[in-house]
Amino acid sequence: MTDDTNNVGAAGAQDDVLIRWTGWLDDFIGGLSALPGETATDFCCAAADEWQPSVIDDPPAPDSAAMLALLEAARALTQVASSAAQDERITRGAADAALRAALEGVRYDAQGWIDNGPPSAEEIRDGVKAVGATFKQAQDALADRVAEDEADDAYAREHPYGAILGYQDPEVEADIIFTQVSEFTEDEQNRYAEAHDRLRQLIDQDLFSYVSDSSDAFIDVVCDVLRDIQNQAFSLSNMDESHKRIRRIRSALIAFTSALHIHQDQTYYQVKHKFGDESDEHKAVRKLFNDIYSDCFGYRWLIELRHVMRHINMNAFTIAFTARLNAEAEVILGMSRYWMSKSSGVMDKAYKRTELEAMAEDPSVLDMIKVLIPAFGPLQDEIDAIMFPAAEVAEDVDTVRDLIGRFNGRQGMYALQTGPGFTRRLRTPSFSPLDPRVLAFAEQYEPPAAS
Repeated sequence: MTDDTNNVGAAGAQDDVLIRWTGWLDDFIGGLSALPGETATDFCCAAADEWQPSVIDDPPAPDSAAMLALLEAARALTQVASSAAQDERITRGAADAALRAALEGVRYDAQGWIDNGPPSAEEIRDGVKAVGATFKQAQDALADRVAEDEADDAYAREHPYGAILGYQDPEVEADIIFTQVSEFTEDEQNRYAEAHDRLRQLIDQDLFSYVSDSSDAFIDVVCDVLRDIQNQAFSLSNMDESHKRIRRIRSALIAFTSALHIHQDQTYYQVKHKFGDESDEHKAVRKLFNDIYSDCFGYRWLIELRHVMRHINMNAFTIAFTARLNAEAEVILGMSRYWMSKSSGVMDKAYKRTELEAMAEDPSVLDMIKVLIPAFGPLQDEIDAIMFPAAEVAEDVDTVRDLIGRFNGRQGMYALQTGPGFTRRLRTPSFSPLDPRVLAFAEQYEPPAAS
């Protein structure tokens, strides 16, 4: 009678423990959505942090149904965490749903034991053994994945260079997909990058474009003012409106003449940077600028006019408007001989002083520009021939064409890979996009005819 009473008491105590832990599991499931973590892995870590203290501080008996239920729950958490660690595509929401479903299953089994009686001691032992085997499998799988990731990352760090293609796939929810289409050695990477950059510098000779654009902008402003006069958009007797337009024209001329000055200064910098100060190339470029200054009236006096406007008086550039009933309106733009004579840069040089003093009237700035434009294009061609020798350009073109071939004709954004990547952990590597203008230039380039 005493043994039966003890057995009944022990069974009742186990039922109480199972009921308590089943209630705890209910609360744990209910609190999953409140756990921190934006990624699936972070969520699983937070769930484990929530789980462990309660189980470790007051665990049920090791051979009890409650322990089997908790181990089954722990197995579910381990499996979800292992899947999240091995597949970065699993989201926080997907991990939450998977863990919740697995724990609900454990909760359902535990409630069945409460309602219908616990499993036998043998069933508990077999269950605990099966859970242990699952833990071992998960640990082994995770260790294998970590080793694989480390090997992949090590290879990626040893091979950080290559051709990257960015493309789109309508069946993939991504703005752009990157893939490596060819792997490069460091020497290949440097050769391709340097050739690409040199051709881009050739294409980006925007110093000449800056001068051309500034000239066009100046002419546009003058034409706009001329139209205003012709259309009687303002009265010439209205000094405020007249001076507003004078300021616009002066500002545009300052921009244009400054572009001429910048073109010279930065061309000097580029040639010295590439070939060295006082190199043959530097001397040759300096001679080109000296020659156009000496030979081209427009270039010479526009450079000097800029200096006087900036450092002495803006009135060195004269502007006058005329409107006639039976004739075309005029915008007369001149260089003031009076203000130019205040420049030591002009008067201290005998040839410039003599030329200025020989002028019968203030010369036309528009005439200066008309004289300059035909001379400026050939100047830039000669500068380019020095900065970018034909043999060097041809070699760089061949190199870039070889680079294009490494993409195997695939369409998309071309780039050079500049760091390790394309592994599960390192993901998309750093890269440098290739300029489509450079690629088109290389494909279409034809060497100049021999002179």
